[in-house]
Amino acid sequence: MRRKNLAIITSLCVVSAIALTVAAVVHGAGNQNGAVQTLAKTGPEIQAEKMINELPAPSDIDPFDEVTARTVFETIKAIYDLERQIPAGLTVEQETVINEVIEAYCPSDEIAKMETIPVSGGVLSSGSYALKEDLELNGLDITIPTGADVVIELNGHKLIGTGQSSVITVESGSTLTLKDSSFYPAFRTGAVAGGTGSEYSGSALTVGGGVCVSGTFYMLGGTVKDCTADSGGGIYVPDGRFRMSGGTIEGCTAAVNGGGVYVGLDGAFEMTGGVLKNCSALNNGGGIYSNCKMSEITGTVYGCSAAANGGGIYILNGTVLLGEGAAVENCFAAGMMLYTDGTEKSIPWDGGGGVFAAPDGTLRMNGGMIAGCATEAFGGGVFSYGRIIYTKGDITGCSASGGGGILVADGGELAMNGGTITGCRAKNGNGGGVNCSEGTVKLEGTPIITGNNKVSVTGETSSNLYLPNGKLILLSGDMTEGASVGISTPPFKGEDMQITETETDTSFYASAVQYLISDTNGIDVISDICSGCVLLRDG
Repeated sequence: MRRKNLAIITSLCVVSAIALTVAAVVHGAGNQNGAVQTLAKTGPEIQAEKMINELPAPSDIDPFDEVTARTVFETIKAIYDLERQIPAGLTVEQETVINEVIEAYCPSDEIAKMETIPVSGGVLSSGSYALKEDLELNGLDITIPTGADVVIELNGHKLIGTGQSSVITVESGSTLTLKDSSFYPAFRTGAVAGGTGSEYSGSALTVGGGVCVSGTFYMLGGTVKDCTADSGGGIYVPDGRFRMSGGTIEGCTAAVNGGGVYVGLDGAFEMTGGVLKNCSALNNGGGIYSNCKMSEITGTVYGCSAAANGGGIYILNGTVLLGEGAAVENCFAAGMMLYTDGTEKSIPWDGGGGVFAAPDGTLRMNGGMIAGCATEAFGGGVFSYGRIIYTKGDITGCSASGGGGILVADGGELAMNGGTITGCRAKNGNGGGVNCSEGTVKLEGTPIITGNNKVSVTGETSSNLYLPNGKLILLSGDMTEGASVGISTPPFKGEDMQITETETDTSFYASAVQYLISDTNGIDVISDICSGCVLLRDG
């Protein structure tokens, strides 16, 4: 008699526990007379053997790589489906391989040895703690004190705060690692919930509904959900370090700034994985509010919203870097409402459905995408008073009143030497792709701004990079093969309209002319050797 994990071959609908169940199965090894028969392997045997050989070695498994875990789970499920067609079943050696893979994802013995968090919460000393069932804290929330190194394994269960402070406070000089281990990602239902934030420096404001971080917080798995505070509804990082490589921050809200995450001036935030979704702020930064030197993001910010600016991300100071794999998707900002003097009429202003950059803020796009974001004001993808350094990535499917992809506002700068802005729309104004309102646009390399439209009463027309009267493109280097930028301007007749800065020491304008395309029929793009610039000419 031997044992195998049966939970993975049952319907996913009936699996409700994290630990895989085991059941005894007897397999015959010979015929009725005891004579061993050697038979040619059947198709299912060959296929199962191949799939088993392709399973990852336990030493190579990263239990928090949810994509691979899902693939491995489906592979093992398929192996056990094939086993039903194998008269003798799987061999002991084959089942040993499978069980070792499963144990690498969910070390049940290790979890069983972990300490239990007291129901009263309080201060945790260094060590590893695991939830064995849902825990609703009674009296105190949890503190990780200075000098402590704590691991909390949610183990598929919920850690519910008292609703009177942050659920977990990570003090300066301490470390918290949050995990939620399970073989199949769908079993990872562990969550931190119920927090309403701690008082900030004796004021009436609350911060860090879920976790308040002055030390170091590593989030490998689990969910911080449905927490609230004035700032940092999910996570507040005033002067600590928060590194998120897995898990989810979901449904958290801020009455002021930073619905999901708030990073203070002396804090640091690195999101290398995981998802931040459906968080909101009644002011700025529905997903993330960044006020630190550098926030690095290669995870996903999805479906977040702000009643003012920066539905996905708000950059007050420093730099937010979007790297390969980063995604800011389907986020929304209402924008600020400006009231005209002597009337009750108002107009929307600012915005930044995906990202908002204040004057001292910089968005550096080195990969990833901003997609499907919107605002009732300006800058569906990005609104910037600061700098946008765009090297690689995609801004697509965004919309706004003006500047569907990007709005470069007063004092702002867009420096673009790669990446794409496509499929964006200006619903009431100009610049379906980019509106250079009062800022500066620098181009070189292989930027692509094409396939963007403005909407009017007569329908949609091409509007990619919009240059108001007097606004010029600065060619900061050669534009090269693969670049393509559509140009829109206010209507003009007669005299040529200059669209690039006049050059005295370079001939960038001469090569750039082939990559700059007029959005208006009958208008030609030409280079002017005499003045050293690119012009639009009414043909």
